[in-house]
This record gives sequence, C-alpha cells and structure tokens, in this order.
Amino acid sequence: MAQKKTRQVLVCRRGFTAAVKGGRPRVVKGGQLVAADDPVVKGREHLFAPVEDVVEQATAAPGELRAVKPRQQPDDDPGGGDGDGPDDGGDD
Repeated sequence: MAQKKTRQVLVCRRGFTAAVKGGRPRVVKGGQLVAADDPVVKGREHLFAPVEDVVEQATAAPGELRAVKPRQQPDDDPGGGDGDGPDDGGDD
C-alpha cells in the first residue's frame, strides 16, 4: 500500500511583495501558509518558518479532566438596587 506523501508547509513571518519568475507580482501576508516548494519561498527562506502539526483536542478523553473556568454567578442586583433606574421596573 502506498503511503501518502506529505508536503511541508511554511508560515510567512512578515508580509512582502515579490516578483516570481514567469508570473505577476505576488503579495504574501504575514501569517499566510505557503507550501515549502512554492517559488515565492526560493531566496526568501528567512521570511518563513515551518509550521508544526498541532491539533487541539476539543473534548476530554475518558477519565481525563479538563481545565475549565467556573461560570460566574450573576449578582442578585447588578444595577445597585435603588429602585429609580429605568431597568429595575420601579415607578418613575
């Protein structure tokens, strides 16, 4: 069975514009992902960094605890409770 070939992906550290041989000028934005074999990388390697394969797990595995902040309980009277405000239902 053939293995899937993976391409290295780079992230642009700082945006720039470059003329690529045989094509029109290209704009590469900071944070943009580019294949390592893209012609815009050649000669500009210092403007790119390798992307690490990081996948965040959205749910806890069985038996695993997640760090979750507790919900804040709403105050009984967040507006001060003087009875004069437009949001407290008092007679004005």
